[in-house]
Amino acid sequence: MEIVNLLSAAEKKRIRKELEKKLEAYRLYKIALLLDADDTGSSFLLFDNREAVKNFCDRIDQAVEELPQKERFLIGQKYLSPEGEYLSEKQVYTELFNPPVSAVTYSKIRDSAMFKLAFFLGID
Repeated sequence: MEIVNLLSAAEKKRIRKELEKKLEAYRLYKIALLLDADDTGSSFLLFDNREAVKNFCDRIDQAVEELPQKERFLIGQKYLSPEGEYLSEKQVYTELFNPPVSAVTYSKIRDSAMFKLAFFLGID
């Protein structure tokens, strides 16, 4: 993605942090949606518009599905799975990738995925 090379380090960091916040919200919303689906009557969710939350999660799911396999795997393991917040990046690239990848390769895959997702989700 050529545009990534045109961004300053500060811009890349800002976009990545904003996307990480959205992915953290996604992870929490997915759990809340699952709990709400199991609820027998009262509303568990701490937000007013369940449909908007579902649409937010669906949009992220669709964007992630458009990524190449390695990028999709990385985002899924590190940012979308419930265990992701407990995984270090080193664990992802040495233990979860099969075969393992180097730190440099991991960073390239992560950055490419992050900036594609930011573009798909309208983060600028």
